Amino acid sequence: MSTADNNDVISHAINAAQANADDSESKEQVEQLSSQLNQAGATSQADDATAQQ
Repeated sequence: MSTADNNDVISHAINAAQANADDSESKEQVEQLSSQLNQAGATSQADDATAQQ
């Protein structure tokens, strides 16, 4: 699975979690996880770029 496909899966999961977060605590948790996943995705993309060089 390519990095782009992984990012699409992550984005879809984040959107689903945001849609299902009913209260403010859940929404805050989704935001925290979203931030962590986006950081991990950026790191993964950098790793892929380095590996391709």
